[in-house]
Amino acid sequence: MRRAQTEMGYPVTAQASVQYSAVGLRYAQALFDMASEGKALETVERDLTQFAGLTRSHPDLARVLASPLVKVSEKVATINAIAGKLGLSDLVAKLAGVVVTNRRGTELLAIADSFARLCADARGAKRVTVTSAKELTEEQTSAVQAMLAKALGSTVEMTAQVDPRLIDGLQVKIGSRLVDASLRAKLDALKSAMKGA
Repeated sequence: MRRAQTEMGYPVTAQASVQYSAVGLRYAQALFDMASEGKALETVERDLTQFAGLTRSHPDLARVLASPLVKVSEKVATINAIAGKLGLSDLVAKLAGVVVTNRRGTELLAIADSFARLCADARGAKRVTVTSAKELTEEQTSAVQAMLAKALGSTVEMTAQVDPRLIDGLQVKIGSRLVDASLRAKLDALKSAMKGA
């Protein structure tokens, strides 16, 4: 991981993001094209976001869908059961089935994130993920979103996450670029500097 300093003094992590892999983007683009043709972008985005949220909140499900030890037929059956229970669109269920059949289960979250970014781009908005050590209040969330919209010069679709390991501060992810203004990052940078001294 390479670190650089921004003009604000916060470390920026330059790395290829797992959430925006090339493979994930190809599947997401194909899904985006099919959903656009079928005038189902909103439904597919909602359903794919719901499926990705379920996968993120249940690590065992993510492991099953990604594991080469689980039969493809079992993975597809699991996806179909989830799709039926949640009422997901056929397009999302079929995409997830094709992905695991092609042994790309590890790419499901990358596909969902890339698809959301494509939809945001089509609406003229930027997708931003803000991670904080503690849950942000509604006022803080609105203030951060307004500040980012002003700084980026466009509408911002913001997702807020909590990671207590940050200790304090924020991480702001715009696409695959991460601006890390957390106390943990500053402590890590200090630790690195002390090792080099």
